[in-house]
Amino acid sequence: MNKGPFPTSTFLKKGLRSAPDSEQSVVNKEIELLRNRYFYLEARYRRLVAAFHMLRPLLKNEILQKRLEEGGKREAGTLIATALFEACVLDCYTILVDNQENNPSLCTLVRPFLKKNRTKNPRMSDELARIYSDRSSYWPDASIVGTLSAEDREALIAKNKKANAGRRLAFRGMLERLGRDWAPLAEASQRFRGLRTIFIAHSILEYDETTQRYSYPEMAQPKELCATVEAILPIIARSMATLAFVLGVGAERIGEFAQRAKEDAAIFWDLKNTGQSGGR
Repeated sequence: MNKGPFPTSTFLKKGLRSAPDSEQSVVNKEIELLRNRYFYLEARYRRLVAAFHMLRPLLKNEILQKRLEEGGKREAGTLIATALFEACVLDCYTILVDNQENNPSLCTLVRPFLKKNRTKNPRMSDELARIYSDRSSYWPDASIVGTLSAEDREALIAKNKKANAGRRLAFRGMLERLGRDWAPLAEASQRFRGLRTIFIAHSILEYDETTQRYSYPEMAQPKELCATVEAILPIIARSMATLAFVLGVGAERIGEFAQRAKEDAAIFWDLKNTGQSGGR
């Protein structure tokens, strides 16, 4: 599973120290396993943004809607929109549902970094904080700047310690941000559960004794869930990027996925010359 120019194996052991004791060995393994699962989550997120940006013009771009209508493609467009919407629901639920430890979902991967869990197992987050924040002092080339005095060396060491402390503070801030985002993401997963389980992944009916008929139980309407997907997607993207920084696997790809998905959708729906990549 490769992401860009670097294989994921490049990141699995990045920054890990040699394990002088069994506890350090356990922490290293925990970090490796979290990183490994993250790339499966990232692949699912990439699918989600691709489906969402393909769906959005069908729902909101009036020029595209008119073109499909006039070309006799309204039913085909509706079929594609339905398939894309169901893919978004499945991907959102899969990305957000909090499940067993081997589940590569966002909520499951963030759970160890929630405040209540960090206090139970502080060593892993401390090790990741070290990887993120600790940098060795930079010594300028003596042939260019001359021999450093003792005062210069002390000043550089003090500057480096201050920078490391600032990065460690930023790391703690990222953990707090993950905690704040976890609750709305976990709540959103429940909004997708009914439609995903009862209608899309399976077909489960309820029997009404009064009418003596079967029907689907009440659940969130597609229009409401489309709005939920659109509202929750920026929070998912932010948490994905934050988690990537925390795990030390690089977050640059997250923004690229969405931008590429928008461009691909505009090309697919021939929107490049309309000035609209989404909707009015």
